[in-house]
Amino acid sequence: MNFKKTKIQNLRQLTPGQLPKLNSPALLLIIITSTFFLSDAIVMFLHASFPPLPLGILSLIDSVLVIALLSPVLYYFIFCQSRMRITQLLKANEALQTQITERQRAEEALRQSEKQLRSLSFQLLTAQEAERRRLSGELHDELGQALTVIKLQLSRIERNLKRDQGPLREDCKYTLQYIDRVIENVRRLSCDLSPFILEDLGLPAALRWMANEFTKHHQIQVSLDLPDTDHLLSEQAQIIIYRIFQEMLTNIVKHAQASRVSIAVQKEEGMLSFGVEDDGKGFDMKQYEVKKVTEKGLGLTTMKERVRMLAGSLNIWSQEGEGTRITFRIPIGKGETR
Repeated sequence: MNFKKTKIQNLRQLTPGQLPKLNSPALLLIIITSTFFLSDAIVMFLHASFPPLPLGILSLIDSVLVIALLSPVLYYFIFCQSRMRITQLLKANEALQTQITERQRAEEALRQSEKQLRSLSFQLLTAQEAERRRLSGELHDELGQALTVIKLQLSRIERNLKRDQGPLREDCKYTLQYIDRVIENVRRLSCDLSPFILEDLGLPAALRWMANEFTKHHQIQVSLDLPDTDHLLSEQAQIIIYRIFQEMLTNIVKHAQASRVSIAVQKEEGMLSFGVEDDGKGFDMKQYEVKKVTEKGLGLTTMKERVRMLAGSLNIWSQEGEGTRITFRIPIGKGETR
């Protein structure tokens, strides 16, 4: 009995982290069996040491001893271990809830930041378009008119020259031809900045004009398949699509080394599909994907952002030596940008 009390006192002095652990059901079975054996042994000892006791009293003593011996065992080996485990689980759950809350806050902040960045991107592209219109107007109205006035004055000077002023006349003719080239370049730059054909005649006509200019200046053949889509798109959407094609052709000139380009527009299942394919040198898509953002350039990034503004999706296929194909699809009637 003194040994049992000492053992219980030692157990009470243990901290929760130092409590003995019940590693298997077999150990618990051994402890319970030993407790019953010890209880019966004590009863038999009392029965032999004292005058004979009634059977009912012995049974009562045996039950009380079993309960008295099993209670601390079950308390320290099961209840305390379960309570400690529950406490650990509660702490782990609190830590997990804290992490979940922090992650949700971070995700919400990331979504807000992404939303703000996209809004800023939209504002920048809109401001860029407005600035292009302003510059186009200044080139056409001011510089273009100034060059026209200079041309008229020079033509008047040429007409007033005497017959013996042949060399000066030739200089005037050469200068007039040069001014004509400058005026043509100013008109081209003005149209590139803000295509008046797009505003007056619509997207298909503007794309045909762009293809003709592209062939004229870069000696690259362009095939077109352009159905009438003006009634399906708003003016703002047409401008955005025009800029996407403009960026595609610019990339072909810079990187593709192509000789032929095909442009196609199709209407399918409530969507408009646009595509540009060239027979250039192509590139390795895997190598492109692993590049840093700063190494990829702004061309494809700008195109993707413009397509996203129309609630569409853009796909790129390319293989070295087999050319490049870029397609994008937008919902019909998406006149408003996002």
